[in-house]
Amino acid sequence: MLYLADNLSYFPYQVQDETLFIIHHIDIIISTSGSNLLQLFREGLIKTGNEEKETLDEEEDEEEADALEARLPPQTRPLRDAMRQARGCLLLLVLKQHLKQLYGFTDAKINQYSPSESVKVYEKAVSRRHAPIFEPKATIAQLHDTNDDHELDERGRRRLVDDYLEFKQLMLKFDPEEEEDEETPGAGASANAGTGAAGVAGAAA
Repeated sequence: MLYLADNLSYFPYQVQDETLFIIHHIDIIISTSGSNLLQLFREGLIKTGNEEKETLDEEEDEEEADALEARLPPQTRPLRDAMRQARGCLLLLVLKQHLKQLYGFTDAKINQYSPSESVKVYEKAVSRRHAPIFEPKATIAQLHDTNDDHELDERGRRRLVDDYLEFKQLMLKFDPEEEEDEETPGAGASANAGTGAAGVAGAAA
């Protein structure tokens, strides 16, 4: 996947439709796959008697992290696999940000794009701007991680929970309706969700 993303970042796109089409499908993949990975992670946690009544408070990440860490099973391999796959979503996010900077697309332009629109609408030529080199450091670092076969120690288990919470914040940014369902509406919570997503994007870059 890293090979494909690297090639997509350097293709000599000629018109707006080509780049916007890639970004459009990146958003779809992140939204659908990311939600499934979050659900897969939660299903792998140790069940509690009042789990259905629990609500996630994004303003109290430390307390939530402690609760989630206590519910990690002895064998965390399935949960680690889910978070490893989540790195693919982060890689796509880095690619999206790179293409946005390289061709000067705004979020408004991206949100307005629809593949079903007349092709002529997006036949306007694009020019490459100066942008940082496409370098997904988090993905590259993961390729060098050789300790995957060993069970996690206490620090590793906490890092696994933190990875989940950071990825969840990213998905809340992509799915605001899901955010409203999971937490009490409020300006503070929304601000925290945006900040968490920005932090994950920065770490991936």
